[in-house]
Amino acid sequence: MRDLLTVRWLLCRRRAFGSLARRAQIRGGLAPAAWFLTFLFVLSFKKREARLNCLLRQMITSGLLGATQAFAAPVDLCDDAARHAARHADVPTNVLRAIAKVETGRSVAGTVKAWPWTVNIEGKGYWFESEEEAQTFVRAAYMRGARSFDIGCFQINFRWHGAAFESFETMFDPIENALYAARFLQELRREMGSWAKAVGAYHSRQPQRAQGYRDRVEDVYAGLDEMRSSEPVATSRQRLSEPVLSSNGYPLLQHADGVTRSGSLVPMGETRRYVIRLDQTVAVGF
Repeated sequence: MRDLLTVRWLLCRRRAFGSLARRAQIRGGLAPAAWFLTFLFVLSFKKREARLNCLLRQMITSGLLGATQAFAAPVDLCDDAARHAARHADVPTNVLRAIAKVETGRSVAGTVKAWPWTVNIEGKGYWFESEEEAQTFVRAAYMRGARSFDIGCFQINFRWHGAAFESFETMFDPIENALYAARFLQELRREMGSWAKAVGAYHSRQPQRAQGYRDRVEDVYAGLDEMRSSEPVATSRQRLSEPVLSSNGYPLLQHADGVTRSGSLVPMGETRRYVIRLDQTVAVGF
């Protein structure tokens, strides 16, 4: 019997090959001979890189950087992803954890936990027991013509931010989902001068909506366990600080129709659309 890490490696290998094959089909149409030969030449390098990246995400998400015995339960995935993203984007860990709970929290054994397999369509939230069920639901909605739906731990909206992700599978990945949200939140903080203002703007630029969302996040934040001293904020039981708000030109973070639903990263229709690339920390307008 193969050990669990070997199984995950083979799964990543299959995913990497399938993803690259889909790209070849999309970009090459019927795959002209010259393009196809080029594709074959680089395939081994790309496959290896994709497999390694995939496996690393699996290991980090499941707490396997130092051990390979078991993978984390779904109730831990968003928390683990938030911790990882916080380190990489220099965002307070418990700010991300609190946002994830507000966005996708569900009751598990009497405790509210952020849930990675969450989808919101037209203001209605769906919590699925597995990633496969969530992906099947999203693909079916997409085939019916739906484009504005929110995915994963931090409820990233597909219509406005799907271009930053390779696939629905990548968008559901707790690590990728959290990194995107963390880098976006960091940009807001740099612009606005405080984490409190950034958290409010994550949901909406309208003062009342932003304040209501910020209050919910702060309530959750205040109840989280204390963070390690090496993290950006001393303890989670402090309120978010309130430096003076700076001027800004960032897109409003709400649905295009102006109706706030789940606080996902969605700019209003009259603003420029922005995407945070996963390998960058700056917003790219298009």
